[in-house]
Amino acid sequence: MKSICFYSTSWRGGDGWYTHGFAEGLANAMRSKGYSLIFLASPMQPQEREAKSENLIRYNFRPGHSSEWSRIHKVFHMVMRIVEATYNLIKIRFETSVFVVTFPHWLSVTMFQFMVLKLTGAKIIYIVHDPLPHAWSLPKLFRNFEMACIASTYYLADQLVTLTKSGNTVLKEQFGVKNNRLSVVPHGVFDSGKAEPLKNNRKFLIFGMLRSNKCILESIKAFKNLLITVPDAKLVVAGAPYSAEPEYWAECEKALSDLGSSVTTEIGFVEESRLETLFAECDAVLLPYKNFNSQSGVAVLAALSMRPVIGTSMGGIAELFETGMCGIPLIDPPDETSIVNAMLDFCSQPVSEWKNKTIESRQKLLNSLSWQAIGDAFCKIIFTNSD
Repeated sequence: MKSICFYSTSWRGGDGWYTHGFAEGLANAMRSKGYSLIFLASPMQPQEREAKSENLIRYNFRPGHSSEWSRIHKVFHMVMRIVEATYNLIKIRFETSVFVVTFPHWLSVTMFQFMVLKLTGAKIIYIVHDPLPHAWSLPKLFRNFEMACIASTYYLADQLVTLTKSGNTVLKEQFGVKNNRLSVVPHGVFDSGKAEPLKNNRKFLIFGMLRSNKCILESIKAFKNLLITVPDAKLVVAGAPYSAEPEYWAECEKALSDLGSSVTTEIGFVEESRLETLFAECDAVLLPYKNFNSQSGVAVLAALSMRPVIGTSMGGIAELFETGMCGIPLIDPPDETSIVNAMLDFCSQPVSEWKNKTIESRQKLLNSLSWQAIGDAFCKIIFTNSD
């Protein structure tokens, strides 16, 4: 049987969910084409999310390091991850000439891997989650170099697939990518089968990587103003601060300290086992993003958890609203005033109405964004652009 390789460096969290959900959906969809899927990635944590399909051939390399390890241990472990991943890619090249790649966390290494594959005549289909990164990997002094590396991966790939239409627009306008090399396939969804109705506790959730483009500080200040009108409202902030913005997070911490018992924080990586109850404990999720052209896994998770989203109507969030996601869209760019007005709007509507809307919203996303549907859509791209 002929085969195609899917390669990712992700192994946990939202990126890991996407990687393993996509692998399973693609493997099942490819069966009808007479192809099997070679899946190269680290074992998923938690293990229950590991991709499962009879049409899947598994290659592993070690997962990421622990935050508790020493610096030397972390560096050695990362080097070994890179060596193992690259060795397996070269080995798999003898079995297939078509590679689907996503979440390449080592940019300069990815350039080398792409070059090796291209020099041997392979075809690369690159799933681009963030055409322009939300967070830069290198210091500002090396920004031009990092942009050149990003552009090189786009140039080396035969086909680029984004999760949103706006992502394609960025690739065309910023990198000069032609339409015939671009496609859109949205983010799939996991159905855990568990979603609790709203509790009517007026508790708002900020969740994910805590960085400035997500308007964390503006949301905190907006919530403080909300308390004037809705004194029983609550705020939960959960996630890890972006390490490159320590001063910004210091401002956020100062603003949070003014909220007293009205706020609860869970700072650091949030394990998947906590997510179900974290979302169930809240009534709405705040996603007032700026400069955002990708898909939002948090928005998808909120919709499946039957939680309305107060989010900026741009990028993947706008497209989710169009698909039927429940919530209150914000005009770009969001600010403190627009965020507090949206929260007031949310609190003013009867919870029974929100409950009905969230049930309908959840079903719409499950129908249109199942991993099987995503796998079928991606199969069309593979077999249109590959021999």
